[in-house]
Amino acid sequence: EILRVTGVQTCALPICAMSTMTQYVTVTAGNTTTTVMSLSTTSDQDLENLFVLMSAALVFLMHVGFAVFECGNVQAKNRQTIVFKNIINLLATAFAWWSLGYMVFGPYGLDSSTDDSWFMGTERAWGDTPAFLGSVPKTGELLLTWFYGFLMAATAATIVSGAVAERVCVSGFVFFVICFTGFIWPVVAYWVWNPHGWLCNGASGDANPNDPGMMVTQGIETLTGVLDWSGSSVVFMTGGCAALVAAVVVGPRVGRFDEEGFVNKPTMDSSSLPFFGFGTLLLWVGWFGFNVGSPWAGHGLTSAGGAVTGLVVVNTVLAPIAAGLVYYLLSLVPGMVPDVTGVYNCIVAGLVAVSCSCDCIQPYAAFVLGITVAPVFIGSSWLLKKLRVDDVCEGISMFYFCGMWGMLFLGLFCDPDLESRSAHKHGWWYGDDGTLFGWQIAAVLSITLWVAVMSLVVLFPLQWFGLLRVSEEQEEAGLDCMYMKYPSVEADVLGQVFDETCCGATKVIDTTVTGAVDAMGNPIGTTLGAMQTAEDTTRACC
Repeated sequence: EILRVTGVQTCALPICAMSTMTQYVTVTAGNTTTTVMSLSTTSDQDLENLFVLMSAALVFLMHVGFAVFECGNVQAKNRQTIVFKNIINLLATAFAWWSLGYMVFGPYGLDSSTDDSWFMGTERAWGDTPAFLGSVPKTGELLLTWFYGFLMAATAATIVSGAVAERVCVSGFVFFVICFTGFIWPVVAYWVWNPHGWLCNGASGDANPNDPGMMVTQGIETLTGVLDWSGSSVVFMTGGCAALVAAVVVGPRVGRFDEEGFVNKPTMDSSSLPFFGFGTLLLWVGWFGFNVGSPWAGHGLTSAGGAVTGLVVVNTVLAPIAAGLVYYLLSLVPGMVPDVTGVYNCIVAGLVAVSCSCDCIQPYAAFVLGITVAPVFIGSSWLLKKLRVDDVCEGISMFYFCGMWGMLFLGLFCDPDLESRSAHKHGWWYGDDGTLFGWQIAAVLSITLWVAVMSLVVLFPLQWFGLLRVSEEQEEAGLDCMYMKYPSVEADVLGQVFDETCCGATKVIDTTVTGAVDAMGNPIGTTLGAMQTAEDTTRACC
């Protein structure tokens, strides 16, 4: 009989499936239609591993971007500490991911992981477990999955750092990161990215492999459930939700909101704003590795998925530029938005929103997504301030609310004509029955509930026992005074001398000359050229 290939469907399994990435081909022999797998060759795998490694390096660069971005949003007296928190976040995440998180994540294809739970990955026995990488083969592909998972978990956790900056002690933050990346985040990743996860397979359980057009992964149907290409929900919504809980539990910075509900802007040094913009550019560069490398694991280079890889790159450009342009145009209208620096936030918001759908929406839809995500960011930022939720870096708006909107947008605009998801339930806009949109809503609600409750379980006791937030005196002095050998010093006092305790030493600010001296008596070298208000002259910042 004539053997005819009627279609090629690429299955983008989660990052835990990097080593078993497959191409699914629908083959017709006579009257029988069967879905079969086509695996990459060894030489292809070597090239793909190299591609994954280079993409991972770009994702690591995102953490440089986060550190610089957050530096641009905090006061000078806290800049050293916020960089340190980003570094300690990587250290704590690596330990938690190595010891427990990777097992909970359910490394796909390992005999040592049962992988038959709808809730989370498990182990077969104490001596046969992926925890501590004990039973994981020490070969390139699986260890690269571990590395990528570590970076994604750390990305979600660093969102919390930016939201509660300037008022949270390092030790309390580290404890939360270990709990978050060791258990809370891997459960969400398992739900969405492992074929056995209930959101991934649409709670369908075992599927019928003889059903024509049914894509089956180890007996599990994966054409109905939620879609999230590289983490709008798994990474960004999860981190943003945890950040929201943390900001509520910790409370706002001292003086951030007055009794009438007005928002007071903290004293800033204008030199921080270039960090803000530079951090945005670093994040954007890293995002190409995040969106292209993480779900594909490089297999888009050597197969029909190459077309999808190109689409991912294009959409990763169009969504953020649309969001940034919308905010810029609004800034031209007097009183509409505070200032043009919100363009940076909207660029990140566009990247967050498109991460789940960059493989399966048309370029025009990515541009529309960017246009619509800007009002989502602006509105959610306004709402949080009205509710007196103090988010230093606007991370809750950028990551939680904009990630949520990206997930819902995917349920509307997933295009069945694009290769990546042609066999999957598609978007409501294209005439489907709304099944995909329903599962996108289910993911948003279930992830929010899980992360909010579990984060509260960790954070509330820390705050109750005084292990999370620093004292008002420490906050006023700046966290650099607590943790750094050479604290940042900022003086804005003119015409008088103050003695103030800072970091256990006396800081003398003497502006009868042209500048000031720090806690050790060294001249700051800052010339104050203009008289300041009476309120300003009563304030000295460490």
